[in-house]
Amino acid sequence: MFYREYHQTGFLNLVLNGVAFIFITTAGVKLKQQIEKQQRYIKKLEEEKRISEVYKRLYRISAELAHEIRNPLASIKAASDLLSEGNPNPKLLKMIKEESARLNKLLSDFLLLSRPKESEKRWVDVRDILIRIKELYSKEDKEIILNINDKPKIFISEKSFESAVSNVVKNAVEWSKTKVVINVYVVNDKLFIEVEDDGTGITEENKDKIFEPFFTTSSSGTGLGLAIAKRVVMENGGNIFVEDSSLGGAKFVLTFPVGEKYEGFDSR
Repeated sequence: MFYREYHQTGFLNLVLNGVAFIFITTAGVKLKQQIEKQQRYIKKLEEEKRISEVYKRLYRISAELAHEIRNPLASIKAASDLLSEGNPNPKLLKMIKEESARLNKLLSDFLLLSRPKESEKRWVDVRDILIRIKELYSKEDKEIILNINDKPKIFISEKSFESAVSNVVKNAVEWSKTKVVINVYVVNDKLFIEVEDDGTGITEENKDKIFEPFFTTSSSGTGLGLAIAKRVVMENGGNIFVEDSSLGGAKFVLTFPVGEKYEGFDSR
């Protein structure tokens, strides 16, 4: 009799455990489904937020572009109105020429920033490009020192590469007091270009903004140069960042992967 009661009790426990297991499994499945549903909802919210931020940024860029275009157009219109009165003035003609050139440069930079990336790449001589850039921005009252060893080469679109580096150097020259130093070297198949100046530097707050389109603290700048530089660098697998310079101003560091190699040609 004891055996029979023990057997019944064991069977009852087995049934209860089975029922409990079924309930736990069902609850677990429902909980998993609920978690997955919440995760999909959260992902959807994050995607909607990302899209919203993209549109906000697009609207802001469009508004700033319209503002930047309106300024030179206003000057051109004013000069044209005066010229139409039959009193040609050399200053007005100069104003029309300068503002027209400024407007053309702004639109060219904006198109460079927004157009699809160039796919045509080749081996380019970094030294030759840096020498051209140095000569382009050299001024009597500002010294540009170029430190570059050997003749490093990089596999990239020459036009895009020169545009990126040129914009960074131009920015450094504009903000420098008397000196800009450019250091170029290759480490582990990665090209480093350091551009630093002896200017006033960049505040911590602005370090996160300087690569945004149309952000500028210069009265004559468009705020597109550094944005273009970042776009080119990132699209070619590199990086760009800014830090304080030992000269007292800002130090921009650009890195690029040297690129492909083929037989008989050493990219370095």
